[in-house]
Amino acid sequence: MECKNCGFNFEGMYCNSCGQYANTRRINFQYLASEVLNSIFQIERGFLFTLKELFFEPGKCIRNFLDGKRQQYTKPLAYLLLTSSLYIIIAHLLELNTYSKDFAEGFSTGINDSNERDVSGVLMVLNWLASNHAFTLLLTLPLFSLGSYLAFFQCKYNYFEHLILNMYIAGQQMVIYLVVSFAVTKGSFSETLPLIFGMLFNFYVFYQFFNARKPYIRILLFLITYAVFILQLLLLMIVVIALVETLPL
Repeated sequence: MECKNCGFNFEGMYCNSCGQYANTRRINFQYLASEVLNSIFQIERGFLFTLKELFFEPGKCIRNFLDGKRQQYTKPLAYLLLTSSLYIIIAHLLELNTYSKDFAEGFSTGINDSNERDVSGVLMVLNWLASNHAFTLLLTLPLFSLGSYLAFFQCKYNYFEHLILNMYIAGQQMVIYLVVSFAVTKGSFSETLPLIFGMLFNFYVFYQFFNARKPYIRILLFLITYAVFILQLLLLMIVVIALVETLPL
């Protein structure tokens, strides 16, 4: 058997050269479910290597992981949880506004201005989501991954592989948000600058990752991904507001 990670021919359950498990099956629901438990209880080696690769060759890095070369990389959920936790801790210590907090505050203000009903329950949920940034990411990632899956449907990757792709992107975006927040001065534009850099990084990864498609097709499908994602968020907001309207005074 040839190891998918290093190419060494071996027999048995583990590669004699690099130690990777022989059964690196295609990523699906069963794989993702098992990785959730593994990622929560342990952070594997390779964090700094994964961090570097996601900055310089993110498309190649993630393709390697999906193709079975997984031994040297930190697993996607572990990477996302670690970087988002660091982001939240440092943002709290430095009193930086996270983008989820800014969104929740703006949405809460909009509801209060346009609705005379008691919406304290909705505001409590929004504030909790803003304070638990990692959980908010985990809630929105399936929606964004659905958008990328639908947009790049003709590519060979299934929905769960899109979820892995976007976990790595979201984890690296946490690092970018921190770096940009340190670099820029306070001001109205500085609050949106980390998001702009995060979106540019997202485009950079998609452009590298889906390199089998023509450049203008990649750009178009990336825009469609965000359009589908925003549409899903708007539908969720409409549902939330409709539920608030039906609540008794």
